[in-house]
Amino acid sequence: DADFQRKCIGKMQDVSKREGRTVLFVSHNMAAVKNLCTRGLILEHGTVTYDGDVENCVSRYLSSGFGGEEFDLRTRADRVGGDKFRFVDMALKGANSENLSQIISGEKLSIELEYETFQELSGNIIAAVHFVDGFGNTKASFVTDEMGVKFDKIEKKGRLVLEIPRLLLRADSYAIRLFASLNTTRTENVLDTVENVAKLTVLQGDFWKTGKLNRGGNYGLMDAEFKIK
Repeated sequence: DADFQRKCIGKMQDVSKREGRTVLFVSHNMAAVKNLCTRGLILEHGTVTYDGDVENCVSRYLSSGFGGEEFDLRTRADRVGGDKFRFVDMALKGANSENLSQIISGEKLSIELEYETFQELSGNIIAAVHFVDGFGNTKASFVTDEMGVKFDKIEKKGRLVLEIPRLLLRADSYAIRLFASLNTTRTENVLDTVENVAKLTVLQGDFWKTGKLNRGGNYGLMDAEFKIK
């Protein structure tokens, strides 16, 4: 349970820091690995495939063997629109530009969206990325017009990149929805909408940098501070 884990981690910290001994910590809990370790190793079928910096180790672990990939959308027929403008590919990338499908809560996420246009579009293209929980509820949205971003001069083919410095979602699985429209978000102006483009698994993380992992749940986190006054 949580108390047992806390006691174990506390003991390991005492042994490694106060007694100067090396502790071998084996875990799938990447937040704990990053908190406790200065060096990381990845074992695959009994063979060491990485030995080095713990940050790079965690990044490689999250991107290896978990479906981290690009998501080809060209053949998706279950979309709304797509005849004038279409999302054709998406990639989820971590802090080191590695493809991933899992990320630790509170860490950097980049979403790269490739698109194609099939006729000249006059006006501002509004693009949006939504994170949706397992019940179909939108838990986070990034929409260009709200963010003060204009895409009024785009090439026939190109790439849009959304950079999220800290993903403020708790541990859960989220579906990604893509949306594009012209000038407004009214139904008649929709260019392309694709549901369930990919599943992103958010893992528990030490969001507050206290040594304690934040609780899971299909809702968000925000920077804040408790004080007594």
